[in-house]
Amino acid sequence: MRNVLMALVVVTFLATPSLGLVNVRIVPAQTQLDIGEQTVVTIEVGTGEVGVGVYALSGSVIPSAAGVLANVGDLTFDSAYLAAPIFPNVRGRAANGGVAGFGSARTGATYTDNHGETWVPFATYTVMAVALGTVDLDFVEGSFAGWMPVDSNMRGLGMVTPAMVAVTPEPATMALLAMGSLAMIRRRR
Repeated sequence: MRNVLMALVVVTFLATPSLGLVNVRIVPAQTQLDIGEQTVVTIEVGTGEVGVGVYALSGSVIPSAAGVLANVGDLTFDSAYLAAPIFPNVRGRAANGGVAGFGSARTGATYTDNHGETWVPFATYTVMAVALGTVDLDFVEGSFAGWMPVDSNMRGLGMVTPAMVAVTPEPATMALLAMGSLAMIRRRR
C-alpha cells in the first residue's frame, strides 16, 4: 500500500507543469490524418503560473520518423511573439513535420485561457500527411530554453509535452482493399 501511494505521488508530481520554468507542448489540430490531409500544429508555451507570461523561446520540433509528414508553408509566430527590439524572430527550416532552429522574443503581455491555465500559442505551422505511419513531434530546446518576465528572474525548460500524429488509409482505400480481399477469397473457392 505504501508503494502504491508513493507511486501516485510521483506520477502526480510528474504530470503537473513545472512551476518557475517554461513548459512547452506541441498540439496538432488533428491527431489522425488521411493521406493528403493537412493539419495545423501549434507550439504552446506556459509557466504553470496564472498571469505569468513567457518572454522568449528557441528550439526545434523534431519528428520521430521521416517521410510520413511534409511541411506546408512557413512557421508563423503568434502576434505576442513577433520581433522585439532586443531579439529578432528566427524561422527555422521545416522538414518531415518538424521545424529546426526557431526562436522569438515576447514583449511582456500576459494572458490566460478560459481554464485559468497559462498555456498560450507561441507559433504555428501546417503539415500534410504523405505516407502511412505514426510520427511523434517532440520539442528540443535551442540556445535559450525560455525566459519568463524579468521580475520572476527564472530561465529554463520545464515540462515538454510531445504530440503524436497517425496517418491512416482513407475510407475509400480501405473499402477497395476489403473488396479486393473478398474477390481473392471468392476466386480461391
